[in-house]
Amino acid sequence: MIPQVCAAMMGTIAFSLLFGVPRKYYIWCGLIGGAGWAVYVLASGYVSGAGASFAATVVVIFLSRAAAVVNRCPVTIFLIS
Repeated sequence: MIPQVCAAMMGTIAFSLLFGVPRKYYIWCGLIGGAGWAVYVLASGYVSGAGASFAATVVVIFLSRAAAVVNRCPVTIFLIS
């Protein structure tokens, strides 16, 4: 599972580059993307694919909001990537 989470982090950072996210937010975007994938993988063992996607989405939304408050920037920076 750890290689999958690392790949999700790198993929999220790559999309951050593609969408023009400022460089100082790359780590935040990667951590949020990795956390979302980790929750999806863990939840898929207990619930259906739709339930696991919902759980991961909720985690990504809350982490994006928290990162936006901490960094005083728009939440869409973290949600889009």
